[in-house]
Amino acid sequence: MLKRILPALLSAAIALCALTSCGENVSQADTKQTAAQTASSVSTTASASAKTASETTTTTTTTTTTTTTAAPLPAIAHTSAHALYCVEEDRVLLANSLDKRISIASTTKMLTASLALKYLSPDTVITVGTEVYMTKPDSTVAGLMPGQRLTLQQLLYALLLPSGNDAAYVVAVNTARKADPANSVTDAQAVSTFTSMMNTFAHQLGMTSSRFANPEGWDDANHYSTLSDMLKLTKYALSQPALAKVMATQSITVQLLSGEYALWKNTNLLLDPSSMFYLPGTIGAKTGTTPNAGCCLISAVKKNGKTYICAVMGCYTDADRYTASRALLQTLA
Repeated sequence: MLKRILPALLSAAIALCALTSCGENVSQADTKQTAAQTASSVSTTASASAKTASETTTTTTTTTTTTTTAAPLPAIAHTSAHALYCVEEDRVLLANSLDKRISIASTTKMLTASLALKYLSPDTVITVGTEVYMTKPDSTVAGLMPGQRLTLQQLLYALLLPSGNDAAYVVAVNTARKADPANSVTDAQAVSTFTSMMNTFAHQLGMTSSRFANPEGWDDANHYSTLSDMLKLTKYALSQPALAKVMATQSITVQLLSGEYALWKNTNLLLDPSSMFYLPGTIGAKTGTTPNAGCCLISAVKKNGKTYICAVMGCYTDADRYTASRALLQTLA
């Protein structure tokens, strides 16, 4: 009797071991697949078991931020790079191509404005000069004309709401001349000085993978950044009250000191209640569009008492940048 029972027990034990080994292999395969799907151009550590395979955690490290992803990336429109970052936690929540060199278009203007405020107060009176004629053909403009007088605060609205390239040159020339009042320089020389100042200031902000060749963000082989650097710039810009106020404005009518009236509307449709892309809680940041950069949007949103920066770069269409941004922001609890 015992001889008949022992073989049966042995067979059952072998079958149970085989079943257990198969389960571990499946869990490891699922874990590797999940890690591969969530990995970007950063170092990744993933671990899972049969019980926790769906809860894989990815840790991403940059020079100043750490990324933790507890879920697959959302399905979004095409981007060359994108990221979602929490300011208070100094943490990247989601990212793709965080350190990839990219063209950044008019998101550059956040640096232009930030640098101006280092040398000029918001109530500084500025007279528009011939530097507006340096604006390149087919540029977006605020409609500034030589001889007009306005404050720097008004000029920042012209720079950041309609994304005026003419305003960028007015900012650049006046900031450079203020920084070095002893020297009389041409408009072109002043702009060259300003771009050098941009690069110095960017490095002070920790933007070590960026280079700037103009104040407006025009496509240039020597004008580029990374999302990691642009998150640092946006965080700094939001910390400047005069700048944060401008970026959060959807539209404004101003009377210049020289008497003219101007209506400027923000190109960021997340701020526009009449737009299908309107997103309550949006507090600003900047759009950008050039052939090399594609359609870009860096947006800032307040939610649950925290500030989040969402960046999508290299989208194919204007609509894509908004649908991609909303998809990323909808991942927030």
